[in-house]
Amino acid sequence: MQPRDATLLALERYWSAMSRGPASLPIPDRLEQTLDGSGFPLRYVALPQWAKGLSPTGTIPVPQGCVEPGEGEPWRLTDWIGASFWYLHCQAERRFEDDFGPVHSQSSRLDTIDPVIWERCWVNRMALFLRRWLARELGCDEEKLGPLPDVEITLTCDVDALEKTWAIRGKQTAFRLLSACRSAGKSRARACFSHLGDAFCFAFSTGSYDLFEIMAKAAAPLSLRKICHIHARQDDTSFLQRTLFDPAYGLDDPRTQRLRELCRTYGWEIGLHPSFGSWGDLQKLFREREALEKYAGARVAACRQHWLRFSFAETWKAQEQAGLLEDSTLGFNDLSGFRNGAALRFHPWDESGGRLLRLKAQPLVLMDSQLFSGRYDNAQDRRSRVAELVQEVRDVRGQASFLWHPHTLGSDFNWGDDFLFLIEQLGVEG
Repeated sequence: MQPRDATLLALERYWSAMSRGPASLPIPDRLEQTLDGSGFPLRYVALPQWAKGLSPTGTIPVPQGCVEPGEGEPWRLTDWIGASFWYLHCQAERRFEDDFGPVHSQSSRLDTIDPVIWERCWVNRMALFLRRWLARELGCDEEKLGPLPDVEITLTCDVDALEKTWAIRGKQTAFRLLSACRSAGKSRARACFSHLGDAFCFAFSTGSYDLFEIMAKAAAPLSLRKICHIHARQDDTSFLQRTLFDPAYGLDDPRTQRLRELCRTYGWEIGLHPSFGSWGDLQKLFREREALEKYAGARVAACRQHWLRFSFAETWKAQEQAGLLEDSTLGFNDLSGFRNGAALRFHPWDESGGRLLRLKAQPLVLMDSQLFSGRYDNAQDRRSRVAELVQEVRDVRGQASFLWHPHTLGSDFNWGDDFLFLIEQLGVEG
Protein backbone atom coordinates (compact mmCIF):
# COMPACT_ATOMS: atom_id res chain seq x y z
CA MET A 1 0.00 0.00 0.00
CA GLN A 2 1.24 3.46 -0.92
CA PRO A 3 1.16 6.44 1.50
CA ARG A 4 -1.67 8.18 -0.37
CA ASP A 5 -3.82 5.04 -0.30
CA ALA A 6 -3.01 4.63 3.39
CA THR A 7 -4.17 8.19 4.04
CA LEU A 8 -7.48 7.71 2.21
CA LEU A 9 -8.03 4.53 4.22
CA ALA A 10 -7.45 6.40 7.50
CA LEU A 11 -9.97 9.08 6.51
CA GLU A 12 -12.63 6.93 4.86
CA ARG A 13 -15.02 7.26 7.80
CA TYR A 14 -15.76 10.74 6.37
CA TRP A 15 -17.06 9.30 3.06
CA SER A 16 -18.10 5.79 4.11
CA ALA A 17 -20.52 5.30 1.18
CA MET A 18 -17.84 5.94 -1.46
CA SER A 19 -14.62 3.94 -1.55
CA ARG A 20 -11.51 6.13 -1.93
CA GLY A 21 -13.79 9.19 -2.19
CA PRO A 22 -11.54 12.19 -2.82
CA ALA A 23 -9.13 10.18 -4.99
CA SER A 24 -11.20 11.43 -7.93
CA LEU A 25 -10.69 15.11 -7.06
CA PRO A 26 -8.09 17.18 -8.97
CA ILE A 27 -5.60 17.18 -6.09
CA PRO A 28 -1.91 17.57 -6.99
CA ASP A 29 0.50 14.89 -5.79
CA ARG A 30 3.17 16.73 -3.78
CA LEU A 31 3.99 13.97 -1.30
CA GLU A 32 7.62 13.69 -2.36
CA GLN A 33 8.16 17.43 -1.91
CA THR A 34 6.19 17.36 1.35
CA LEU A 35 8.41 14.67 2.86
CA ASP A 36 11.60 16.32 1.61
CA GLY A 37 12.47 18.18 4.82
CA SER A 38 10.67 19.17 7.99
CA GLY A 39 7.74 20.95 6.31
CA PHE A 40 8.41 24.28 8.01
CA PRO A 41 7.63 27.12 7.80
CA LEU A 42 3.97 26.26 7.40
CA ARG A 43 1.76 27.67 4.67
CA TYR A 44 -1.66 28.86 5.84
CA VAL A 45 -4.01 27.96 3.00
CA ALA A 46 -7.29 29.89 2.88
CA LEU A 47 -10.32 27.70 2.31
CA PRO A 48 -12.88 28.70 -0.35
CA GLN A 49 -15.88 30.68 0.84
CA TRP A 50 -18.14 27.61 0.84
CA ALA A 51 -15.79 25.86 3.30
CA LYS A 52 -14.65 28.74 5.55
CA GLY A 53 -16.59 27.41 8.53
CA LEU A 54 -14.55 24.21 8.62
CA SER A 55 -11.66 26.01 10.31
CA PRO A 56 -11.93 28.62 13.09
CA THR A 57 -9.67 30.98 11.12
CA GLY A 58 -10.83 29.98 7.64
CA THR A 59 -7.34 28.62 6.94
CA ILE A 60 -5.50 25.34 7.45
CA PRO A 61 -1.72 25.20 8.03
CA VAL A 62 0.05 22.73 5.76
CA PRO A 63 3.73 21.93 5.06
CA GLN A 64 5.16 24.39 2.57
CA GLY A 65 6.02 21.62 0.10
CA CYS A 66 2.33 20.66 -0.17
CA VAL A 67 1.44 23.74 -2.21
CA GLU A 68 2.24 23.61 -5.89
CA PRO A 69 3.89 26.77 -7.22
CA GLY A 70 1.95 28.62 -9.88
CA GLU A 71 -1.10 30.76 -10.52
CA GLY A 72 -4.47 29.94 -9.08
CA GLU A 73 -6.28 29.63 -5.80
CA PRO A 74 -3.91 28.09 -3.22
CA TRP A 75 -6.51 25.56 -2.04
CA ARG A 76 -6.63 24.10 -5.57
CA LEU A 77 -2.82 23.89 -5.64
CA THR A 78 -2.59 22.09 -2.28
CA ASP A 79 -1.95 18.38 -1.89
CA TRP A 80 -4.48 17.80 0.88
CA ILE A 81 -3.86 14.05 0.91
CA GLY A 82 -0.10 14.51 1.25
CA ALA A 83 -0.62 17.10 4.00
CA SER A 84 -2.89 14.68 5.87
CA PHE A 85 -0.24 11.94 5.65
CA TRP A 86 2.44 14.37 6.92
CA TYR A 87 0.35 15.28 9.97
CA LEU A 88 -1.16 11.90 10.72
CA HIS A 89 2.13 10.04 10.73
CA CYS A 90 4.10 12.79 12.52
CA GLN A 91 6.63 13.30 9.76
CA ALA A 92 8.20 16.39 11.36
CA GLU A 93 8.73 14.61 14.67
CA ARG A 94 10.01 11.45 12.97
CA ARG A 95 12.71 13.50 11.20
CA PHE A 96 13.61 15.06 14.55
CA GLU A 97 13.90 11.56 16.05
CA ASP A 98 16.11 10.48 13.15
CA ASP A 99 18.54 13.29 14.00
CA PHE A 100 18.39 13.44 17.81
CA GLY A 101 16.72 10.26 19.05
CA PRO A 102 13.27 9.82 20.64
CA VAL A 103 12.01 12.67 22.83
CA HIS A 104 9.82 10.25 24.82
CA SER A 105 6.77 12.49 24.54
CA GLN A 106 8.39 15.69 25.82
CA SER A 107 7.16 18.49 23.56
CA SER A 108 9.63 20.92 25.14
CA ARG A 109 12.45 19.11 23.35
CA LEU A 110 10.94 19.68 19.90
CA ASP A 111 12.23 23.22 19.56
CA THR A 112 12.36 23.12 15.75
CA ILE A 113 8.66 22.25 15.36
CA ASP A 114 5.93 24.89 15.11
CA PRO A 115 3.49 24.04 17.95
CA VAL A 116 0.52 25.25 15.90
CA ILE A 117 0.36 21.75 14.39
CA TRP A 118 -0.64 20.40 17.82
CA GLU A 119 -3.38 22.94 18.51
CA ARG A 120 -6.26 21.48 16.51
CA CYS A 121 -7.47 18.41 14.62
CA TRP A 122 -6.15 19.66 11.29
CA VAL A 123 -6.34 16.23 9.63
CA ASN A 124 -10.01 15.83 10.53
CA ARG A 125 -10.72 19.34 9.27
CA MET A 126 -9.00 18.51 5.98
CA ALA A 127 -11.17 15.39 5.72
CA LEU A 128 -14.32 17.46 6.30
CA PHE A 129 -13.13 19.87 3.60
CA LEU A 130 -12.51 17.03 1.13
CA ARG A 131 -15.96 15.63 1.90
CA ARG A 132 -17.60 18.97 1.12
CA TRP A 133 -15.51 19.52 -2.00
CA LEU A 134 -16.30 16.03 -3.29
CA ALA A 135 -20.05 16.56 -2.80
CA ARG A 136 -19.84 19.82 -4.76
CA GLU A 137 -17.92 18.16 -7.59
CA LEU A 138 -20.48 15.36 -7.77
CA GLY A 139 -23.40 17.77 -7.47
CA CYS A 140 -24.90 15.88 -4.55
CA ASP A 141 -25.72 16.38 -0.90
CA GLU A 142 -22.94 15.46 1.51
CA GLU A 143 -25.15 12.77 3.04
CA LYS A 144 -24.85 10.82 -0.22
CA LEU A 145 -21.22 10.18 0.76
CA GLY A 146 -22.37 8.61 4.00
CA PRO A 147 -23.37 10.10 7.35
CA LEU A 148 -20.88 12.08 9.35
CA PRO A 149 -19.00 9.64 11.61
CA ASP A 150 -19.83 9.22 15.27
CA VAL A 151 -17.69 10.90 17.90
CA GLU A 152 -15.70 8.19 19.71
CA ILE A 153 -14.11 9.33 22.96
CA THR A 154 -12.39 6.78 25.20
CA LEU A 155 -11.95 7.49 28.90
CA THR A 156 -8.81 5.81 30.20
CA CYS A 157 -6.90 5.51 33.43
CA ASP A 158 -3.35 4.35 34.12
CA VAL A 159 -2.96 2.64 37.49
CA ASP A 160 0.45 3.96 38.50
CA ALA A 161 0.07 3.40 42.24
CA LEU A 162 -2.12 1.67 44.80
CA GLU A 163 -0.24 3.01 47.81
CA LYS A 164 2.07 5.89 48.65
CA THR A 165 5.58 4.48 48.51
CA TRP A 166 8.77 6.23 49.61
CA ALA A 167 9.77 6.52 45.96
CA ILE A 168 6.53 8.36 45.13
CA ARG A 169 6.92 10.55 48.21
CA GLY A 170 10.43 11.55 47.17
CA LYS A 171 9.70 12.09 43.46
CA GLN A 172 6.54 14.13 43.94
CA THR A 173 8.10 16.26 46.68
CA ALA A 174 11.02 16.99 44.35
CA PHE A 175 8.64 17.92 41.50
CA ARG A 176 6.84 20.39 43.76
CA LEU A 177 10.10 21.95 44.91
CA LEU A 178 11.11 22.30 41.25
CA SER A 179 7.81 24.04 40.51
CA ALA A 180 8.48 26.38 43.41
CA CYS A 181 11.88 27.26 41.97
CA ARG A 182 10.35 27.91 38.56
CA SER A 183 7.74 30.20 40.06
CA ALA A 184 10.41 32.04 42.02
CA GLY A 185 12.40 32.50 38.83
CA LYS A 186 9.35 34.13 37.24
CA SER A 187 8.76 36.36 40.30
CA ARG A 188 5.47 34.60 41.07
CA ALA A 189 5.74 34.71 44.85
CA ARG A 190 2.25 33.43 45.62
CA ALA A 191 2.67 30.42 43.35
CA CYS A 192 6.13 29.77 44.77
CA PHE A 193 4.87 29.63 48.36
CA SER A 194 1.92 27.48 47.26
CA HIS A 195 4.28 24.92 45.70
CA LEU A 196 6.50 24.96 48.79
CA GLY A 197 3.46 24.26 50.96
CA ASP A 198 2.40 21.45 48.66
CA ALA A 199 5.90 19.95 48.83
CA PHE A 200 5.87 20.00 52.65
CA CYS A 201 2.41 18.45 52.82
CA PHE A 202 3.24 15.76 50.29
CA ALA A 203 6.45 14.82 52.07
CA PHE A 204 4.71 14.10 55.39
CA SER A 205 1.10 13.23 54.57
CA THR A 206 -0.47 9.80 54.31
CA GLY A 207 -3.47 8.75 52.29
CA SER A 208 -5.01 6.06 50.18
CA TYR A 209 -4.09 5.71 46.49
CA ASP A 210 -6.44 2.75 45.93
CA LEU A 211 -9.17 4.96 44.46
CA PHE A 212 -10.25 3.36 41.19
CA GLU A 213 -13.72 2.59 42.55
CA ILE A 214 -14.37 6.32 43.09
CA MET A 215 -13.38 6.97 39.48
CA ALA A 216 -15.47 4.09 38.15
CA LYS A 217 -18.58 5.20 40.04
CA ALA A 218 -18.24 8.79 38.80
CA ALA A 219 -17.83 7.62 35.19
CA ALA A 220 -20.57 4.97 35.35
CA PRO A 221 -23.27 7.13 33.68
CA LEU A 222 -21.08 7.73 30.61
CA SER A 223 -21.96 5.54 27.65
CA LEU A 224 -18.50 5.53 26.16
CA ARG A 225 -15.58 3.15 26.02
CA LYS A 226 -13.45 2.91 29.17
CA ILE A 227 -10.03 1.28 29.56
CA CYS A 228 -8.07 0.69 32.76
CA HIS A 229 -4.34 0.19 32.02
CA ILE A 230 -2.71 -2.03 34.64
CA HIS A 231 0.99 -2.72 35.15
CA ALA A 232 2.16 -6.35 35.01
CA ARG A 233 5.22 -6.18 37.28
CA GLN A 234 8.02 -8.60 36.31
CA ASP A 235 11.31 -9.57 37.94
CA ASP A 236 13.40 -9.06 34.79
CA THR A 237 14.00 -5.34 35.35
CA SER A 238 16.68 -3.70 37.44
CA PHE A 239 16.07 -2.87 41.09
CA LEU A 240 16.57 0.84 40.35
CA GLN A 241 13.94 0.87 37.59
CA ARG A 242 11.43 -1.12 39.64
CA THR A 243 11.92 1.17 42.63
CA LEU A 244 12.03 4.59 40.99
CA PHE A 245 10.08 4.31 37.76
CA ASP A 246 7.69 1.37 37.63
CA PRO A 247 4.47 0.96 39.66
CA ALA A 248 5.17 -0.90 42.89
CA TYR A 249 2.18 -3.27 42.98
CA GLY A 250 2.08 -6.83 41.66
CA LEU A 251 -0.74 -8.71 39.97
CA ASP A 252 -1.06 -11.01 43.00
CA ASP A 253 -1.69 -8.06 45.36
CA PRO A 254 -5.20 -8.35 46.92
CA ARG A 255 -5.87 -4.74 45.90
CA THR A 256 -5.02 -5.60 42.29
CA GLN A 257 -7.30 -8.61 42.46
CA ARG A 258 -10.09 -6.31 43.65
CA LEU A 259 -9.26 -3.88 40.84
CA ARG A 260 -9.94 -6.64 38.32
CA GLU A 261 -13.37 -7.28 39.84
CA LEU A 262 -14.18 -3.57 39.82
CA CYS A 263 -13.30 -3.37 36.12
CA ARG A 264 -15.76 -6.17 35.44
CA THR A 265 -18.45 -4.61 37.59
CA TYR A 266 -18.24 -1.16 36.02
CA GLY A 267 -17.55 -2.25 32.44
CA TRP A 268 -13.93 -1.17 32.02
CA GLU A 269 -11.65 -3.03 29.62
CA ILE A 270 -8.30 -4.08 31.04
CA GLY A 271 -5.32 -2.82 29.07
CA LEU A 272 -1.58 -3.12 29.61
CA HIS A 273 0.54 -0.37 31.18
CA PRO A 274 4.00 -1.60 30.16
CA SER A 275 7.12 -1.02 32.23
CA PHE A 276 9.33 2.06 31.94
CA GLY A 277 12.01 0.28 29.91
CA SER A 278 9.73 -1.67 27.57
CA TRP A 279 9.17 0.98 24.88
CA GLY A 280 11.40 -0.81 22.34
CA ASP A 281 11.65 -4.26 23.87
CA LEU A 282 9.49 -6.92 22.22
CA GLN A 283 10.28 -9.59 24.81
CA LYS A 284 9.36 -7.38 27.77
CA LEU A 285 6.09 -6.35 26.13
CA PHE A 286 5.27 -9.97 25.30
CA ARG A 287 5.91 -11.25 28.83
CA GLU A 288 3.96 -8.41 30.40
CA ARG A 289 0.99 -8.92 28.06
CA GLU A 290 0.96 -12.66 28.78
CA ALA A 291 1.05 -12.07 32.55
CA LEU A 292 -1.77 -9.53 32.37
CA GLU A 293 -3.92 -11.86 30.26
CA LYS A 294 -3.59 -14.59 32.88
CA TYR A 295 -4.59 -12.07 35.54
CA ALA A 296 -7.52 -10.69 33.50
CA GLY A 297 -8.72 -14.05 32.24
CA ALA A 298 -9.25 -12.42 28.84
CA ARG A 299 -7.42 -11.18 25.76
CA VAL A 300 -5.49 -7.95 26.39
CA ALA A 301 -5.39 -5.85 23.22
CA ALA A 302 -4.89 -2.23 24.35
CA CYS A 303 -1.90 -0.56 25.97
CA ARG A 304 -0.33 2.77 26.88
CA GLN A 305 3.38 3.06 27.62
CA HIS A 306 4.33 4.08 31.17
CA TRP A 307 5.51 7.72 31.36
CA LEU A 308 4.59 7.83 27.63
CA ARG A 309 8.05 6.42 26.83
CA PHE A 310 7.91 6.08 23.08
CA SER A 311 9.83 5.91 19.79
CA PHE A 312 8.25 6.16 16.34
CA ALA A 313 10.88 3.79 14.94
CA GLU A 314 10.52 1.08 17.60
CA THR A 315 7.54 1.17 19.95
CA TRP A 316 4.55 0.45 17.73
CA LYS A 317 6.36 -2.34 15.89
CA ALA A 318 7.43 -3.96 19.18
CA GLN A 319 3.88 -3.70 20.53
CA GLU A 320 2.43 -5.29 17.41
CA GLN A 321 4.95 -8.14 17.47
CA ALA A 322 4.07 -8.69 21.15
CA GLY A 323 0.43 -9.29 20.18
CA LEU A 324 -1.03 -5.92 21.13
CA LEU A 325 -3.62 -4.38 18.83
CA GLU A 326 -4.13 -0.82 20.03
CA ASP A 327 -1.95 1.86 21.63
CA SER A 328 -2.90 5.24 23.13
CA THR A 329 0.58 6.62 23.92
CA LEU A 330 0.46 9.27 21.17
CA GLY A 331 0.31 12.42 23.30
CA PHE A 332 2.73 14.62 25.20
CA ASN A 333 3.69 14.43 28.87
CA ASP A 334 3.93 18.19 29.20
CA LEU A 335 1.30 19.51 26.78
CA SER A 336 -2.33 18.75 26.03
CA GLY A 337 -3.54 18.81 22.45
CA PHE A 338 -3.13 16.82 19.25
CA ARG A 339 0.36 15.41 18.78
CA ASN A 340 -0.34 14.38 15.18
CA GLY A 341 -2.85 17.13 14.41
CA ALA A 342 -5.64 14.56 14.44
CA ALA A 343 -8.32 12.88 16.49
CA LEU A 344 -8.38 9.61 14.57
CA ARG A 345 -7.78 5.95 15.35
CA PHE A 346 -5.39 4.87 12.60
CA HIS A 347 -2.84 2.28 11.50
CA PRO A 348 0.67 3.82 11.85
CA TRP A 349 2.95 3.85 8.83
CA ASP A 350 6.01 1.62 9.14
CA GLU A 351 8.69 3.59 7.30
CA SER A 352 11.27 0.79 7.28
CA GLY A 353 8.80 -1.71 5.84
CA GLY A 354 6.78 0.67 3.67
CA ARG A 355 3.50 -0.65 5.06
CA LEU A 356 0.74 0.01 7.52
CA LEU A 357 1.00 -1.77 10.87
CA ARG A 358 -1.87 -4.02 11.95
CA LEU A 359 -1.88 -2.24 15.31
CA LYS A 360 -3.99 0.89 15.62
CA ALA A 361 -2.95 4.09 17.41
CA GLN A 362 -5.44 6.33 19.19
CA PRO A 363 -4.28 9.86 20.11
CA LEU A 364 -4.09 10.92 23.74
CA VAL A 365 -5.57 14.43 23.91
CA LEU A 366 -5.49 15.22 27.62
CA MET A 367 -3.75 13.85 30.71
CA ASP A 368 -4.57 15.13 34.19
CA SER A 369 -1.00 16.17 35.08
CA GLN A 370 -0.86 18.52 32.08
CA LEU A 371 -3.46 20.68 33.80
CA PHE A 372 -1.45 20.97 37.02
CA SER A 373 2.06 21.49 35.67
CA GLY A 374 2.02 25.27 36.16
CA ARG A 375 0.68 26.18 32.71
CA TYR A 376 -2.74 27.11 34.13
CA ASP A 377 -3.13 29.53 37.03
CA ASN A 378 -6.53 28.51 38.37
CA ALA A 379 -9.43 26.10 38.09
CA GLN A 380 -11.26 28.27 35.57
CA ASP A 381 -8.30 28.18 33.17
CA ARG A 382 -7.91 24.42 33.58
CA ARG A 383 -11.57 23.75 32.96
CA SER A 384 -11.69 26.06 29.97
CA ARG A 385 -8.92 23.94 28.46
CA VAL A 386 -10.76 20.69 29.20
CA ALA A 387 -13.97 22.00 27.60
CA GLU A 388 -12.03 23.31 24.60
CA LEU A 389 -10.40 19.94 23.91
CA VAL A 390 -13.60 17.94 24.28
CA GLN A 391 -15.40 20.37 21.96
CA GLU A 392 -12.64 20.22 19.35
CA VAL A 393 -12.96 16.42 19.16
CA ARG A 394 -16.74 16.73 18.90
CA ASP A 395 -16.61 19.46 16.26
CA VAL A 396 -14.62 17.25 13.89
CA ARG A 397 -16.46 14.01 14.76
CA GLY A 398 -13.17 12.62 16.00
CA GLN A 399 -11.75 9.65 17.89
CA ALA A 400 -9.48 10.28 20.87
CA SER A 401 -8.65 9.24 24.43
CA PHE A 402 -8.57 11.18 27.69
CA LEU A 403 -6.50 10.03 30.67
CA TRP A 404 -6.91 10.44 34.42
CA HIS A 405 -4.91 8.66 37.14
CA PRO A 406 -7.08 7.24 39.97
CA HIS A 407 -4.61 8.07 42.76
CA THR A 408 -4.91 11.82 42.01
CA LEU A 409 -8.45 11.80 43.38
CA GLY A 410 -7.05 11.57 46.92
CA SER A 411 -5.97 14.24 49.38
CA ASP A 412 -2.34 14.33 48.19
CA PHE A 413 -3.43 15.77 44.83
CA ASN A 414 -7.04 16.93 45.24
CA TRP A 415 -7.69 16.76 41.50
CA GLY A 416 -11.10 15.17 41.98
CA ASP A 417 -13.18 18.26 41.20
CA ASP A 418 -11.42 18.66 37.86
CA PHE A 419 -12.03 14.99 37.08
CA LEU A 420 -15.73 15.47 37.78
CA PHE A 421 -15.70 18.45 35.42
CA LEU A 422 -14.18 16.27 32.70
CA ILE A 423 -16.89 13.65 33.31
CA GLU A 424 -19.50 16.39 33.02
CA GLN A 425 -18.05 17.57 29.71
CA LEU A 426 -17.86 14.05 28.31
CA GLY A 427 -21.50 13.54 29.24
CA VAL A 428 -22.73 16.64 27.43
CA GLU A 429 -24.48 15.86 24.16
CA GLY A 430 -23.13 17.60 21.10
